[in-house]
Amino acid sequence: MDREKFKALIVDDEAINRKMLANILDDFTNIVAKDGHQALQRAQNTDDIDIIVLDVMMPEIDGYEVCRRLKEDPKTEHIPVVFVTSKGSEYDEELGFRLGASDYITKPFNSSIVRARIDNHVRLKKQCDFLEKLNVTDPLTGIANRRSLEETLQREWVQAQETQRPLSLLMIDIDYFKAFNDLYGHQQGDECLKQVACMIQMQLVSPGSHVSRYGGEEFCVVLPEVEKAEAQQLASKIISAIETASIEHRGSTLNEKVSVSIGVTTKSAQLKRASDLIAIADRALYHSKRSGRGQSYYMER
Repeated sequence: MDREKFKALIVDDEAINRKMLANILDDFTNIVAKDGHQALQRAQNTDDIDIIVLDVMMPEIDGYEVCRRLKEDPKTEHIPVVFVTSKGSEYDEELGFRLGASDYITKPFNSSIVRARIDNHVRLKKQCDFLEKLNVTDPLTGIANRRSLEETLQREWVQAQETQRPLSLLMIDIDYFKAFNDLYGHQQGDECLKQVACMIQMQLVSPGSHVSRYGGEEFCVVLPEVEKAEAQQLASKIISAIETASIEHRGSTLNEKVSVSIGVTTKSAQLKRASDLIAIADRALYHSKRSGRGQSYYMER
């Protein structure tokens, strides 16, 4: 198993124990924490942790409470937690598993067995991560798929409702795409979709921006904390970037190049559901296409 990119968070209040576990995981990138507060902070602020090796008996916040908080946090709930502790009663072990731990190892332990068990949990996590990525990724373009869009939009909608911050959305459609496929074939059509997806993604600079393939030749961009004017500016940038790419499309009446039409909307107080944003952006897109294509149109309710 290639461990070059594996990352472990080792949590123990005893320096000798931290060093011993780091030696067992000598080819991991090891982050250490000496108490529960530090462990939670580092788990929250460090990306791509593959496993957390956690002691139980620590001052102020014990390992059980750390595990409970980790499993309640969406950012850290998926990270396997392995308890390595001297508390070896059946009650303690059962409690550890009930709190969501992946394994419970009691001291004294065999280093090679600890390493083998940790390797198994990391391997399983990598497999799950890979399957999850497949589940939310469009296989053709490599960007997010519609399921990912729906999950992201719902999450950002709830956040916007709670914070009263703006939320904008772009619905993007490649103009005359059926004619493109008819002229150049579906294989070239697939390449066109990949290029357009890439160009859209390259224009996204605001934090949390999320582009997905909505279906067919349609794409959707979710823009948390983006106001109307900024969303309209982004739509113009996307249109310009695709026009500048000059992808030949003799079946288009717009300079015989691939172009896109975009519907733009921003959350308003009248809207009740996240899906309302999609419906309004879709209507704005329809208006853009009816008005000549290769342009954007803003609509709000």
